[in-house]
Amino acid sequence: MKNKFLICAYFLLTLGISSLVIVESIFAFDGSNNKLSRSSYEQMMIQAFEFVKENYVDPVSDEVIFEGALKGIFQALDDPYSQYLTKKDLEEISKTTVGDYVGIGISIIKKMNSQNKQDKTKDLDPNSACVSIVTPFEGGPAYRAGIKSGDCITAVDGKSVFSMEVDQVVDLLKGKEGTKVKVSILRGKNLTLDFELTREKIEIQTIKYDVINSDIGYVRIVSFNPHTSVDFSKALDNLKNRNIKSLILDLRLNTGGYFQAAIKMADDILSKGTIVSTKSRNSRKPVDYRASSKQVLPSDIKIVALIDRSSASAAEVFVGALKDNKRAYIIGEKSYGKGLIQHVVPFYTGGFKITSSKYYTPSGKSIHKVGIEPDLEIKSPDFSEEEALIYKEIFDKKLIEDFLKGKKSITEQEIDFFVENLVKENPKYKIDKEFLGKYVFFNYYQDNNQELPIYNLHYDKALKAACEYLSKLV
Repeated sequence: MKNKFLICAYFLLTLGISSLVIVESIFAFDGSNNKLSRSSYEQMMIQAFEFVKENYVDPVSDEVIFEGALKGIFQALDDPYSQYLTKKDLEEISKTTVGDYVGIGISIIKKMNSQNKQDKTKDLDPNSACVSIVTPFEGGPAYRAGIKSGDCITAVDGKSVFSMEVDQVVDLLKGKEGTKVKVSILRGKNLTLDFELTREKIEIQTIKYDVINSDIGYVRIVSFNPHTSVDFSKALDNLKNRNIKSLILDLRLNTGGYFQAAIKMADDILSKGTIVSTKSRNSRKPVDYRASSKQVLPSDIKIVALIDRSSASAAEVFVGALKDNKRAYIIGEKSYGKGLIQHVVPFYTGGFKITSSKYYTPSGKSIHKVGIEPDLEIKSPDFSEEEALIYKEIFDKKLIEDFLKGKKSITEQEIDFFVENLVKENPKYKIDKEFLGKYVFFNYYQDNNQELPIYNLHYDKALKAACEYLSKLV
């Protein structure tokens, strides 16, 4: 008979007012190195279930223990995109997929890279694992309250989000229409702000478009939902009727969304070739999604796609298809690198969301933790601690607020004059004038709850570079 090892001995540990009593276990396990059978694991789970039911200090229902066990299974995967879903979670996912939901109107992303989880030095930086606001949707509660892109959420209704995944934070922010939620924000390294917001039904306009310089079409793709591909086709038809000679597709701050929309939109542009491939663990070969013959945009129209570090998932599928098929020139920053596909599967008490496969660009490269490299790199500014303190001083002194107060309209020239004078009067202000000008410009529209212009060429380096590149090709 194989040796048996008792799990615990006899100890009494007293810490302040609490005690931990470790007693001889009623369980024993086989000490050999042989792998246990599946039935053995199932039996142990049943025993653990019964043990908690009989010994926990307060009565606990079967449902609570069962759901806790299911959550634990998915947490063990160490994958922030796979999770057990309650019935309420399933309902919320269904609402979001349709393209509207009740919340405060923001898209968020977790800054910390999973490969850096063991880097203890990151604990010194309050932004290292923060939930960062990619963009507040125009007209929504967060936008009207003055919450900005780049702000970090530190707590929701007093609950710290430091150790939470994005989906958990989203769950806290959503709720019934008309209810209130308190959101704590860290702006920069030192400025802390609290906002009490009323949840509203958010309807996201995912496609915005216009014409630049009379012949360059411009389409901003905010995110991907089931309506996006239809709206995109309509935008392309409209722009063709306005006789555009080239096209800029702006996917900056686009964190992804509905996978099928990205495929349909790439199909509108590509005349042939692979759009994207997916591969699961059990598949013998990748599943290819290929362009059909229903191309909407003529092949002679040159394209530039704009991306940044927040462009992710479906946005990367779309841009990867255009880049690898040599259909677009890419300008901006390397994209986020989220190339995993999740499936939602209903289950008895709710459902599962599980990572089941990966995206591969037409050239066969995995997107995940790699991202899309631009052909021309134009980075968003990263500020030193000294620069961040200067901007904080400008905010704290309400210099921008005082400048904008009472203004019914504004021009870029007025803003540039304000920024130039600010630097002249304060020689210590070593700042990026273009960045501050853009910040003032967007604050004017946000403070007045006005819809932002679809594009702004004056303060947008990447957009200016795209126009210059296309002008040389015509």
